[in-house]
Amino acid sequence: MPTHETHENIDQIFMGIGNQQPDVHEMLDSLSTLLQSNHREVFHDWRTVEMMWLNTRDIKKTWSAFYHVILDALSMPNMVGRNSCVAVMVDRRDDGTMPIFDPEEFPPRLGEFFGGGEVNWEDND
Repeated sequence: MPTHETHENIDQIFMGIGNQQPDVHEMLDSLSTLLQSNHREVFHDWRTVEMMWLNTRDIKKTWSAFYHVILDALSMPNMVGRNSCVAVMVDRRDDGTMPIFDPEEFPPRLGEFFGGGEVNWEDND
């Protein structure tokens, strides 16, 4: 499981230095001490990304939640594992298969991680 420091580093890699969102990672992992790796069954889905927007109206927190869920999914042994998850995210960003943060756009719902295709954020606003 990636540490909060690793998640904050992803925030800075994808959204720029100084844009880490520690409160997002605290919230998403709030049940980790109780549920261990099973905590990912709660707050680690598309609805969590939507909730982050609806509750905060903060685009950086929304993207941070998006990246958090993807990093945790990639860190699972059935994906690429925790030793390669950051490198895979950066590689996917560089090859265009991982969305780049845009403060004017909401993150897309990637079927690989969230099921289904793109989401129309206009419908949820």
